[in-house]
Amino acid sequence: MPGIPRENIEDIWIIAEPFIKKGIARTPEAYCLEELKKKCISGDLVLWVGRKAEYALLIEVSQYHLYKNCGIVAIGGNNMDEWISDLDEVEDYARS
Repeated sequence: MPGIPRENIEDIWIIAEPFIKKGIARTPEAYCLEELKKKCISGDLVLWVGRKAEYALLIEVSQYHLYKNCGIVAIGGNNMDEWISDLDEVEDYARS
């Protein structure tokens, strides 16, 4: 589940957007899909699309004085039981 290169966000967003929309549905006042897309293009967020395009997630990496923090901003998809174990790759990404 590789992060999507920034230069490919425009092409992949049409696949990822419905999943991201599901991921922010409970807090629509906190997020704007267009803003999230812009943050992916700028590199402030990392877009990941799961194999077979069953889900998508956004990751934010924050730099602090002594460490970095990696967090999932939004995640959504179909058939979660089939892909939830893929999140191990996100943890590996965060550790690296």
